[in-house]
This record gives sequence, structure tokens and C-alpha cells, in this order.
Amino acid sequence: MKVQFHLRGNNQPLYYPENAADVTMEEFIYFHKNLLPRYPVIEIEALQIQNVMDETYEKIKQYAKKLKVDLRQGRADVMLELEHILIKDEVKDNVRRFLPSLLKTYNDNVDKFLEKMEIMDDVWLSEVKYPFMADVVHYFTKIPLSACYGRVAESLELKYLKFFFDKIMNAMTQPDELKYKQIYEFNNKIYILPDKLMAKSTLLEFAEAAQFDKSRKQIENNESEGLLRMVAVLLRENGEEYNEFVFEKNMPSFDVVSRINYQEFDNALANCLREIGTRYDFKGLNISIERKDKTITTLAPDNLKLKQVNELLQTHLIRRKVDPRVIKIKNSETATGGTIRQISELKEGIDQESAKKIIAQVKSLKLKIQVKIQGEELRADGKKKDDLQEAIAAIRTIDIGQPMEFVNFRD
Repeated sequence: MKVQFHLRGNNQPLYYPENAADVTMEEFIYFHKNLLPRYPVIEIEALQIQNVMDETYEKIKQYAKKLKVDLRQGRADVMLELEHILIKDEVKDNVRRFLPSLLKTYNDNVDKFLEKMEIMDDVWLSEVKYPFMADVVHYFTKIPLSACYGRVAESLELKYLKFFFDKIMNAMTQPDELKYKQIYEFNNKIYILPDKLMAKSTLLEFAEAAQFDKSRKQIENNESEGLLRMVAVLLRENGEEYNEFVFEKNMPSFDVVSRINYQEFDNALANCLREIGTRYDFKGLNISIERKDKTITTLAPDNLKLKQVNELLQTHLIRRKVDPRVIKIKNSETATGGTIRQISELKEGIDQESAKKIIAQVKSLKLKIQVKIQGEELRADGKKKDDLQEAIAAIRTIDIGQPMEFVNFRD
């Protein structure tokens, strides 16, 4: 039960969580999504370094005991005495082999820790740490943010800010209502997965699957589809009802796409024009390449120079990892001054005819794979990852006159 308190001069009751049972699921999720990621990084790094120091010192202590070093003295004195022993005394080979590296690791981390502590000065505390603590205390206690950490005369005393913050951080273990469940976040959405199959509402969740009995038998027969159907029931967005789409989106799948990285294309185009401007054989010639949306207009004095410009652009596209097949030349015509103007278009997206070729190729494999057209892309899903790999290999053999990529793998 949350602990009640009052601010001085205000009779309105306020509360702070004493332990995990006082933290609601909503508070737990909000804390981990919105507050914890803002925890000052440098303090986390300092704590990590301190943990390494502690772990290393525990190992050093084992050698110190063997060398009869008094461990009641401070760490610095223990380290100094061990260093003197290594210099002056005869020690066993295994001690001389391992202890110096441990001492070096510890001392190196001491230096790193001190560097972090120098940064975490009074200014850092007032500008970084205390405002973060105030946000945490404000969210959980509902104390006005301005009263958590503002002008001293109108704010909590620092000792009370630290008190509330420490209490809240200690309470941020797994709440009781989540004792048997795990919380996961995928694509900025929260999912809940039972940790123990027979815990709490799990049986009710199972009952929501229309084909649960079939799934159970499939699992007993080592068929992966049954497991996927169970996952579709258990692992779904909180509050989302089970349906076939939830099942399908958990199946192994990949997308076939044809996309253009326009930033890299423009980089290649800029590099090509830069080289044209510096080459002796192009000097003084009326040569240009312009892109407007998906249309490329190339101007050259004659067909030979036009061919050279096209080849040069292809070279720069390859350097920027852009497949030159994204360009399809439509026509060339005589322009003013006897120059040649070439119009090309950029091809992306898989058209219906190419999509049908891909689907026919996959069907010819006679695998348990479904390929669906989704606009200008394709989605392939199946029960086995190996089948999908075989389908990808088969699709690669098809030439649709433009590059294809395989993205969004789910296994």
C-alpha cells in the first residue's frame, strides 16, 4: 500500500510507492519507456566502472590472502602493498602471471571512474541529475514539478527529493500483478507474455484461440505451425484479440521489394558531375545530368559523349552501392545547338507482370509458401525458414529488369 504524506502548508494527501506492490502496470511501463532511458548516462557508466572495480578487487583479494596482505586496510593500501611485493619478493609463477593484469585493470578503471566523478560536479548535479530526479518524483507522487526542484525557497529540500527518488527507484522491481508475466516492447508497442503457462489468465488466453486443440496436437507432432499459433495467442499487443492475422504475422516471412535510395543516388550523381567538370576530354562541352523526381535528363554534344556520360554515371552508382538497373532509358532526341537530350526514368516498385513471374517461380518449387501482392511489394511467408531460403534463391534467378531486395526477415 502506498505511503501517504503531506507537503508543508498543504493538506492534500500525496503518496509514494514503498515497494513493488505499490507500482501499477501503467506506472511500470511508463517508467521503463519514458523515464529510465533518460537516466544520466555518465552516472550509469560510472556505476558500471565501479562494478568492474568491485569484481576485479574480489579476484585480487584471493591473491592478497595468499600473500598474507592485511585486507583490513583500505583498497589503495592493499594495491600498493601488492605492487611492492611483486617488485621485491619472490612469488609463484601463477601469481606473477595473473596478478599484474588484475592490478592494471583495477587501476585503469580507477582512473576512468575519477574522470567520470570530475564531470559529475555540483553544476552537473543541478543541471542534469536533480532535474531527472524531479521528473521521476513528480510522476509517481504528483508533487508539482516546479515544487520538486526549482527555486530553493519554494521547493522540496534536497534531502527529501533524494528520499523520494530512492524510495521510488527501490520500488521499481517487477510489480506483483506482473509476477507471472514478462513485458516486451516491439516497434514501440507493449506486449505481455506469460512467464508460466498455467499462471493467472493464461488458460483464458488459450481459450481465445479457435484452433488451440489442433495447435496442441501439432506441437506434440513437432510441427512448427502449432507453436506459431500458440505464440499468436500469447504474444500479442495488450488488449488485442486473437485472429488469423495475428497468427500470420508471427510466421517466418520476408518481403520482396524494389526500392531506390535517393540520397545515395543523388550522391552518385553529384560525384559524377564533379568528375565531368574535372576531366580534360569533357572540358568546355555542354554536358549536364539533372534529376527531377523520377525523371533523369542527360544532355551531351553527341552520341559518343552521351554513352561515356552514361557509363560514368553507372560507375558512380556502383560505388555508392546503387544498382544501375534502376535507370531505364526512354528516348533520345536532338536538342538545341545540335546536342543530344536523353530522357530516362527511375524504376522502383514491382509491377503486376513481374509480381506474377515471381509468384509462378515460387509455386513451381512446390513448397508450403504463400506469396501475396501488397501494392508494389510482395510478402512471402511459410512454416519453415529453409523453405523461405530456397524461395529467395529461386527469385534471385528471375530478371525483371530492375534490382530486387529481400527485407523484413522474420524467423
